Amino acid sequence: MTAVFVLAAMAAGCVQASVLLAGARWPHRSPAAAIVLWQAIGLGWGLATVGTLIGLATAGQGSAVANGALSLLARLTEGRLSLPSVSPLTAARLVCLGAGLMLLSLLVYVLMAASAAVLRARQRQRMLEDLGGLRQTLAHRIHRHVPLVLLSGGHHGKNQGYNDGRGHSYLPFGSIGD
Repeated sequence: MTAVFVLAAMAAGCVQASVLLAGARWPHRSPAAAIVLWQAIGLGWGLATVGTLIGLATAGQGSAVANGALSLLARLTEGRLSLPSVSPLTAARLVCLGAGLMLLSLLVYVLMAASAAVLRARQRQRMLEDLGGLRQTLAHRIHRHVPLVLLSGGHHGKNQGYNDGRGHSYLPFGSIGD
């Protein structure tokens, strides 16, 4: 039972830490560290809350938490615990077990959904980088084969066109009107 109280205190501490972090000013200066801290607080809160709920459900079973939860579920499914005839304490334990398992499944679902979203975003980023590289490669190839137009009047600046060293500047044909 002591472990349940420790987990409950940890969950409450995570809630307090998230309130303090939300009001802090330093995350604007270091967003990467703030994201890591938010994730750590969220993970700590989720695991502590799941542990508290399942620990409350299996308190007094005399065995480990997982064995107590499985034996409670087995008694319920075998019919040895019928819902209308359970004591209020057993009903509260069943509610805690159900809430803990639902929260755990929700946390796993959010983890899977976030991982899939990150993978999709990385795939899209790679695709855009490939397209950007392809565009640069095509622009370079097209630029090499564009006919050059001789500009009369000598030098037109260092970055405009090509200078042949004899006072003639050349620009790619498509850039005359630019």
